[in-house]
Amino acid sequence: MTKHGFALMAVLWTIAALTGALAAWMGILRMGDRASRNRIGLARARWAAEACAEIARGRRAEGSTEDYGSEALGDGLSCRWRLENPFAALNVNQSDSATIERAFALTGVGPGSATMWAHRIVRFRAGQAIESIAQLEEEIHLPAELVALLTVEGRGAVSVNAPPAVLLALSGLSREAVSVLAARREARRPLGSLDELGGLLSRAGRESLAREYAHLSGTLDFQPSVLRLTATGTAGKPPHGLTETLDLLVTEQPGRLAIIRRRLP
Repeated sequence: MTKHGFALMAVLWTIAALTGALAAWMGILRMGDRASRNRIGLARARWAAEACAEIARGRRAEGSTEDYGSEALGDGLSCRWRLENPFAALNVNQSDSATIERAFALTGVGPGSATMWAHRIVRFRAGQAIESIAQLEEEIHLPAELVALLTVEGRGAVSVNAPPAVLLALSGLSREAVSVLAARREARRPLGSLDELGGLLSRAGRESLAREYAHLSGTLDFQPSVLRLTATGTAGKPPHGLTETLDLLVTEQPGRLAIIRRRLP
């Protein structure tokens, strides 16, 4: 090969190397640009979640009783929020197998299935406390309708606003007692104590309550003042938008919801 041929080959290799380097550099720039856009998008989604939480608190301050809602905030931002009582369920780490089993059976899954799932939960928590209800969905594939009856919040107290399946699982609470609690809640005249509840029951209902009075007095919570406010903000159009979720524990004060814990997963 002549000197001119070697020179031409060298030039071509140099051009190829520069082209590859330029492509790699452009790739790095695109990755950096994409990461920067994601950071900005997540920050905007966080802002939307914060805005939704304030909207929910503002509506409750105005007297609204809505437990969920959504808002279009403009500029590609949207959000949704939900208020829930975190103690309107059985504490999965504190409740015994029999109580969990009774609650499951009341959902209609059948006695055999209720027993099986309750025993699986007890075995699963034997090694260490369950930190998140999501663990039960992921590890033992607990059905959603049963997951809804459980919580990891608190130390075992159960709100009087819990679903019937949860309340009826508590020893001493008859169907009559649960019906009275529900009726007073719907009438916005909630009861304040076991004694007040007993005074509204038949003789059989009072006797059932009396037999488990000591247990229920430490388990049944008549002051469900703590709520969980979950707000999710989205930047962009679903399903490709970026989202951030804000998890708050709030307490109902006169005319407002006061924040007592804030968590951003």
